[in-house]
Amino acid sequence: MDSDREIFYGYRNREWLKKEYVEEGRTMQSIAAECGVTKRAICNWIHRFGIKPRSRGQVKKEDRLEALMESVKKKQLLVKEYQKIRDFLDDREPDISETDKRIKRDQKRLKLKLSRIKVNEKKQRQAVHSMSAPFSVETELAEWQEIHDTPLKR
Repeated sequence: MDSDREIFYGYRNREWLKKEYVEEGRTMQSIAAECGVTKRAICNWIHRFGIKPRSRGQVKKEDRLEALMESVKKKQLLVKEYQKIRDFLDDREPDISETDKRIKRDQKRLKLKLSRIKVNEKKQRQAVHSMSAPFSVETELAEWQEIHDTPLKR
């Protein structure tokens, strides 16, 4: 150990270690880095406390799935924003004021963001191809169109 590094002994506390490893889902490596010890030391204390270790890669799959779900939530919010803008524009007079130009510009940006999110979702789905993805963009759009009786323009 470097003399400059300060060692944090929280990993020797069963409750703290269980909270960080099990409840927070942190890796042994990240806990070890925080505490200034080796991954092996954390592993030893996990076994000493009788905490069941996770299988390799389990956290990574869960993290990827969590990132996918976050992307889905962002996409859903963007779809709602896009729909509000579209509804607003449909109700407006045909005169083009400065505000209308900004709204149309924002609408184009939202379309671009939606397309980027779709690309990211596709990449994330490929990364977790072994896991069943709980969300389908096409299914969600079809359900939305069915509920609102309005097709979404892409």
